[in-house]
Amino acid sequence: MTTITTEWVFEHDGPDWIGRNVQTGRRTALKGSLSAAQADVQAGRRVCARWPSCDHYGPEGCMRAIAEQERRMKGAA
Repeated sequence: MTTITTEWVFEHDGPDWIGRNVQTGRRTALKGSLSAAQADVQAGRRVCARWPSCDHYGPEGCMRAIAEQERRMKGAA
């Protein structure tokens, strides 16, 4: 089953749910339910497209790296 919003696609990944941003490739960590994946998106909890194979230390490390990258981009604009 797949649920689609304007920027996010939510789908089953094995027994879990995952949300993927169609524009950035960022995603949520695996969640046990669709509502939990949607809540992560609403709260801004997302990991990079390569997670869990990235160099960040867990989902929290990805969130910090993404936030830092966004701060840098806003400062450069």
